[in-house]
Amino acid sequence: LQMVSSRYSLWSLLPSFCNYPSDAAKSFEDLEKHLRSKLKEEPDIRGIICTSLQLLIRQNKNIKDSNDKDDIGQDMANKQVLVNYSQQVATENLRVLQISANNLLEDLSDVFLKSTEDDGGCLQVLFLFLQLNSDYAGL
Repeated sequence: LQMVSSRYSLWSLLPSFCNYPSDAAKSFEDLEKHLRSKLKEEPDIRGIICTSLQLLIRQNKNIKDSNDKDDIGQDMANKQVLVNYSQQVATENLRVLQISANNLLEDLSDVFLKSTEDDGGCLQVLFLFLQLNSDYAGL
């Protein structure tokens, strides 16, 4: 029980690592492999994975689509993060996410169709990846 709790605690850090990551374009391919296997094998952390993917897509999409960093947020924490987080970084991150989209869409679809309820937010992430594929086909 303690090992399960420790593992869950470690995975609960994932959303923090998906919060404006400047290295996602370089590291997401390796992370994707782990996320895909955990989505299939460990239902207790699906919610964390789905929340993290939503955060990653939405933040990068907001930066990429923004004309002005002031559009994204006025609070001090956001301003400090955004100093080093450019539209170029967001575009590169979205490109990598789009490359991974088909694999993740397949896994998320399988999980969603086989589960009795969507307690992990798989459907929301499915829609985000579908939108990513259609919105940024030319990245």
